[in-house]
Amino acid sequence: ARRSNGFSTAAAHLSNRYVIALNLGNEYTTVGQNVRKQYVYGGFDEGTLAAYRRRLSARFRAIGKLNAAFGTSAAGFDEVFPPDGAPKTTPYYEWFTFLRASFGAVIKAGYDGARAAAPAVPITYARLLGRWDAACEDADLGFLEVQGENLYYSWGKDWGDYAVRLARLIGPCRPALLTETGIDTQRHTPAQAARMYRQQLWLAVLHPEVAGIFPFEFCDEWYKRGDPKKADDVEDVWGLVTALREKKPAFEAVKQTYAHFKELDGFLVARASPPTLLV
Repeated sequence: ARRSNGFSTAAAHLSNRYVIALNLGNEYTTVGQNVRKQYVYGGFDEGTLAAYRRRLSARFRAIGKLNAAFGTSAAGFDEVFPPDGAPKTTPYYEWFTFLRASFGAVIKAGYDGARAAAPAVPITYARLLGRWDAACEDADLGFLEVQGENLYYSWGKDWGDYAVRLARLIGPCRPALLTETGIDTQRHTPAQAARMYRQQLWLAVLHPEVAGIFPFEFCDEWYKRGDPKKADDVEDVWGLVTALREKKPAFEAVKQTYAHFKELDGFLVARASPPTLLV
């Protein structure tokens, strides 16, 4: 079923001539975490619990062995639940590895379906490198030909840190897509945001492995259900234009920088690996 869904979704989008890649997902998380990066069990569907218990049964064989490892007194595997706020103990590790393997399998199923429908189109997944859920971000997704990541200067507030995260992204020597990168106008003045936008775009594009950069976002408050004309969401100010569609200095900065990319297209393509630059 998953392969079928991936196939039909990919096939539907391929009719759009502007599609340059297929993204299997964005910043997935399987479970919440508290401030200590501990898992918070909020309840899971019966299918997930059954799969988790099957994994434990196959690994420990006997409930007594699991109890000894977990420090619990469950009468059977059907009484075992994921840890709630647990530190990095054996129960935490078992739940973490289960989620990581499950997430990788889901993405692989989507990949297989999309690849069947689109043999030549790049396929990626937009990760956050552990910011939301390490079980998702640390999953083995080596089957993807294109590495994707959302990367922001504001997380580390340091260009050295931004460059290091970018280096980690391209470490597997696969073509990379910056599926999100941007500067907000809450922490920075409009003029500062414009300057920093130029800096991060040039920093990224001069890495030969980077095959595409997608600014986040075009319009402030784009996902708000209320009236965007109120322009009252001070958190969502990442747009190149305001909620009223007024151009910010960042709009012209990005427009001019991409024009420079176009002028240098021959040079950038020649040094890219593989020889593509999608902007």
